[in-house]
Order: sequence, then structure tokens, then C-alpha cells
Amino acid sequence: MPYTASQSHRARSTLAGVLVLVGLTVSGCGAEDDAGQAPGAGPRPQAARSGKVTIVYEERTVPPEDRQVVTLIRDSRVLERTADWVNRTLTLPYDMVVKVTAEVPPGVTDAVTQPDGRTIYIPPSFLAQIEDSFADVVKTVKRPAPFPASQYNTDDLTVLATEFIFGHEMGHALQRQLLLANLGLEEDAADGFASFYT
Repeated sequence: MPYTASQSHRARSTLAGVLVLVGLTVSGCGAEDDAGQAPGAGPRPQAARSGKVTIVYEERTVPPEDRQVVTLIRDSRVLERTADWVNRTLTLPYDMVVKVTAEVPPGVTDAVTQPDGRTIYIPPSFLAQIEDSFADVVKTVKRPAPFPASQYNTDDLTVLATEFIFGHEMGHALQRQLLLANLGLEEDAADGFASFYT
């Protein structure tokens, strides 16, 4: 059978998938570089890896106009569900804190992961923007048939969107903490984790 471009694309896709799987396995197993050890010395003892994801709502920083949406997200436990899944499923090298706070680094206006993957900021004003957007959607967009009518409301859509956005940021954080190989755009990889998780 002649070699075709689609076979080449399929081969590259398969290779990329295998490399990602190997990267996850090696990172998840905590492989460390044993360079510099005497031959036959065996692997270095691995330091305990017990990083946990913690969700923190900094209520004192939340302006009055954003309190309702923060309460909605807190009561839904959507952030906690994702954090609990990561804590049960993965072993992180470092603790990670997710801060729902108005006290964010300069220039931050939406959910953002810090470069070391140890902190995710979620500004209350960003949650309010999501809520405002879905208030308009519910009024102006016909409900898709597969979507349950009972869940086609501003609150449920805000929670679902927040879950995906947080999954995206968690994808960035995991890639950075676990030093996963990036075989393409980091934004695409983060969306991939969000799609997988949600």
C-alpha cells in the first residue's frame, strides 16, 4: 500500500500520544535524574511527594457586587470537586492553592495560573463576568435540544463554565508542576485536560 499524507499524520498523532503517555508515566512516577551517582549505586531515594490542592475563598477581599456569584461557586463545590479528583488521582511535588480573591497580581483580570503551577487565582469580578454573560445567553439563545431544560439557567451555566475554566487552569498547573513535555501549544494542552476532566 502506498505511503500517504494521512498515514504520516496518523503516525505523528500516534507518536505524540505515546510521548504524552510516557511523559505522564515518568512524571507521575517521580523519575529523577540519577546523574552523578557512582555506578551500581541504584536510584536516589525519592523525597516524599505529598502536594495537595487546596481551595481558599478570601471572603474579606470580595466586593459586595460579586458576593452572590462567589457564594454560588462555593456552594456548588465545583472547584472542590476538581481539587479532590486531583488529590485522589495524582501525586504532586508541591502544594497548590487556588485562591478566589480580589487580591491578584497586577494586570490579572481572569483566572490565571502562576508560572510555577503552585497558585491559581480566580478573581470574583471574573466570575461575575461569566454570570453576566450567561444571563444574556439564557435570554437570547435557544436551548440546545440535548441540554436539560431544568439546567438551562444562569446559575447552572455559570457553574458549568467555571468548571471548564478551572479545569483549563488546572491543566496549566499540572503541566508546570509535573514538568510534562509540551508537544504543541500549552493552551491546547490545558483545554485538553479541561475537556478530559469535565
